[in-house]
Parts: sequence; structure tokens; C-alpha cells
Amino acid sequence: MVSGGAVHPYNGLGERPTVRVPRRSGEYGQYASGERTPGGGARTPGSGKAIVVAPADGLDSRQRARKRFRKVRTMVVASQAFSDAGRQRRERREGSRDITAPPVVDDDLELRVVEAARRKAHATRGPRVANGGFVTSGLGAPRMFAAPDDIRKRTIVSQHIVLGCREDAMDLKGLQELGVTHVLNACSQLPNYHPDHFVYHKIAILDAPKAPIVTCAEVAAQFLQRVERVGGRCLVHCIAGSSRSVTLTLMHLMISHRVPLHVGFHHVNRMRPQANPNEGFKLQLALLEVKVLGGSSVAAKDAGTQWAFYEWNVRKATVPQIKDRYGKGQHARGGNAESSSCVLS
Repeated sequence: MVSGGAVHPYNGLGERPTVRVPRRSGEYGQYASGERTPGGGARTPGSGKAIVVAPADGLDSRQRARKRFRKVRTMVVASQAFSDAGRQRRERREGSRDITAPPVVDDDLELRVVEAARRKAHATRGPRVANGGFVTSGLGAPRMFAAPDDIRKRTIVSQHIVLGCREDAMDLKGLQELGVTHVLNACSQLPNYHPDHFVYHKIAILDAPKAPIVTCAEVAAQFLQRVERVGGRCLVHCIAGSSRSVTLTLMHLMISHRVPLHVGFHHVNRMRPQANPNEGFKLQLALLEVKVLGGSSVAAKDAGTQWAFYEWNVRKATVPQIKDRYGKGQHARGGNAESSSCVLS
């Protein structure tokens, strides 16, 4: 009560009401009288007791902040994990855009697919590459290597190399039946269709005469050498299976096995009539042969109409010619190479 019998102005009972102050997030609360006390509450003047009023949801604001932080952190970590998984999957399908990047091989996947495909690859054997040529003896009927009715059908070029097109690259069951373990994707337009079933390497290059496919020769040779070393079988494909894939295969035969270009091209064209690299790729093949083998097997007049195009015609007279175009590597400067048909023993 207020002295003099007057009624306190706060209420009609003459008593000052209790002031309830919500608890704050700081270390101290605020008294109704303006004083501070530990505990984060309020007190009735004169009572000395602090009245703590909890928030409506029953949680301290710091607890709510921690809960929100943990939730956000979990969402961020999960988002990063999904993003990384998607990026890795996309990289496996799309491959590297650097055409000179060295092959990156998953050893565990390679070992697994090679062991699974060994028997099937042996059942569909191809020619062996030896002494700068091809050996087909003991492979049964020659019809194995005759031109198929469907010219887009995959072609066994050697025991370890199969040439194919887009449809072959998409045919998972057909590739497994053929004993394929590796895939060399030689075009920029197509993804790696089955990265969980085969070992892939992609050379993203266009089928254009000015495309620098010769810069990919060493990379392609490294990948195909690995296939041969582990006893696998590689599908080399582009879209049609006639230009980019054929060019990389011929480059590998020259670099890794010293097969003259005339021999390699004749062998591939005999089994795959649609094999026909563009003139820019042919020129790069011819110049690579001079660099690797020290001479040219396609500079003579009897090399065939495939090698009678302007860019090569203006150069062929200045390059040394290989005398024996069937693997012995002998050459002489000037003159015409000996004319004979390509005979596979």
C-alpha cells in the first residue's frame, strides 16, 4: 500500500504488479527495477526472488541456434556428397576434354572385367600382330574376317582390337559376348555408355581434316599397349567406325608394332571396307609413318587411289620410301617401292 491510504496507480488493490521479463540469450537477465542479476530472469521489488520465464517452445535460444546449425551443416555435407558423386559419374561418362591426357585406369575394374572376358575373347580369336605384319594361321575358316553383310558390324582387326561404330558401343550384351574389356572412345559427340562394365578412355576429337589427331597417337598407343599387356580386348569406336577409330588404330600399329601404313591400311580395309579416314587424317598418318619408320610405304604409284590426294601428292616425292613394305623396315631414298599384293601368312 502507498502511504496516506492512497491506492497505488498500477491497480485497484493498492499493490504494484509483478513484472515478468522474458529470459534473454545473454548471461544476465533484467530486473523490473532496471538492475541486472545472474540467471536471466526478473524479480518483484522487495522480494529478492528472480522469476525465470521460459520461452514458449521450451528451448533456450542458444539451443535453437545449435539445432539450426547442425541441420544446415548436414544439408551442406549431403549436398556436397551428391554433387561430387554426380560429377564423378559425369566425368566417367563424358571423359576428359583434354585429348592428350594420359589414360587413367581403375586397376580393380580392369582385373575383374579381364578375368570375366578371357574365355569369350579366346572363343572369337583374331589375327596376331608380329614382325610388322599379321598372322592369321590357325584361326579356322577365312569367313571370320570376310566383309559382313551389315557393313556397320564390328570388326575384329587383331586379337586385342575391335573396330566399331556408335551402335556397337551401345550394345552392352554384344560387347560382353565378344569378350571386350576396354573401350577407346574416339569422338567428342558420344559419352562412355557403360563405365561400370568396361575400362574407358576417351579422346574427344572431331572428324575434321584439320583436327590434330596425330597429337593423340601416343596416348592411344599407350592405352592399347596396356590392353595387349593385360590380355584384354578393346573396342575402338567413333560414330561410323570409319575415320577416327581407324586412324588411331593404324597409328598404334605403326608406333607399337612397326607395321607399315600400307600393310595396316590394307589389312583393316580388307576386313572393314568402310574404313576410310578423311584426307587430313591420311596426311597425318603418312607423315607419322615417315617419322616413326623412317620412310613411307604409301608414297609409291602403286599405293592405291586412297593415297592419291593433293596434300600428299605434293609431299610424297620428297620423302624416303620403304623398299620392303611388309615389316622389315628397309627403305631407300628415291625410286619406286616394289609392287606386290599384301599377303598375310
